[in-house]
Amino acid sequence: LLFGEPTIEDFEFIKPITSGGFGKVYLARKKKLLINNNNLEKLYAIKVMEKSVMVKKNMAQQVIAERDALAVSKSPFIVKLFYSLQSKEHVYLVME
Repeated sequence: LLFGEPTIEDFEFIKPITSGGFGKVYLARKKKLLINNNNLEKLYAIKVMEKSVMVKKNMAQQVIAERDALAVSKSPFIVKLFYSLQSKEHVYLVME
């Protein structure tokens, strides 16, 4: 894990949680990070969406709106968005 902006390669997928119309949610953790000889391990839910399916189903704007809403939300009833990442084929929402 390099310091700076994370990439999806910085996360280790543990197991699938659920799947929906154009995405799947996985339980994941950041790869090992040692600070002061302490192993920091935090679990995340990562929503993985295929860009081609989003475009085919005309859902790109809905995904952007979801990301924006999660990014500004401070409610204890809405999951916290830690990172929004993308690759050539996928969009990733890394949440608590």
